[in-house]
Amino acid sequence: MAYLVDPIPQSGQASSLAACALLRKWFMEDPRRILHLWHVPSKEEWKVHHEAHEAAKAAKIPLPPRVQSFV
Repeated sequence: MAYLVDPIPQSGQASSLAACALLRKWFMEDPRRILHLWHVPSKEEWKVHHEAHEAAKAAKIPLPPRVQSFV
């Protein structure tokens, strides 16, 4: 997950930059918004981790056309 918002040069940099741009817009719409990023190794098998993983897989969020080719 950390790579999603990491703009340093990497193989998925285009996707990271697009995600950062979308997050910037989202934050600017309401300065009270907060984003929490948690790293929980899957070996911990937290129930909430599994639920978040399933919710993320089920989310259908359209990406800009130039990013879809990288995902």
